[in-house]
Amino acid sequence: MKEARNTNASQNRAYLTVKFTEIIYAGRTSRALPNGGRDAYVIRVWVRNSGRTPAKWFKAKCRLSFVKYDVNMNSPQVVATHEEETKAWVGMAADEDVSFMLDGMDYFNVISQAIDDAVDGSSVVLECEISYQTMFDKKAQMWATKTAARAERLADYATDYRQSRIHDTPRPDPLKMPFSPVEVEPPGVA
Repeated sequence: MKEARNTNASQNRAYLTVKFTEIIYAGRTSRALPNGGRDAYVIRVWVRNSGRTPAKWFKAKCRLSFVKYDVNMNSPQVVATHEEETKAWVGMAADEDVSFMLDGMDYFNVISQAIDDAVDGSSVVLECEISYQTMFDKKAQMWATKTAARAERLADYATDYRQSRIHDTPRPDPLKMPFSPVEVEPPGVA
């Protein structure tokens, strides 16, 4: 009887995962960044509940890093990073997609440095840990993922967006960050 109840709970519980992430141009900031620029960017994270029941709550711990490699594409080194935990949101329904934004000067600084310093093999990496609780679990569940975009693609997106403003042409689509196996080492490890 207990096994049947456990099987039923696992089949019906909430399963939260990151569906995809994207970087979006968000306009001009009122104060200059360390690089002198004023372009602001936000990161939208889409979370999906692919389970059959709602989650009671969920929150995310996210770290954005600008990573460079040596000439042989080895030894990843974190040049700039920012990490923070989001607030907890009331849960999400089964089979529902929800997005949240990561923004603020610390995120702008990492993205701006990646745009200014884009070289072959450098990437912007977003690591997310989604914590959530289901009606069947007493303790929180966790799911982690990593998405990345080549810094050159980010620099091209920034250029295309600036050009679209100057020439009053359609804005480029947000830069999608595909799932990535990119290894990120903490600063000082080489």
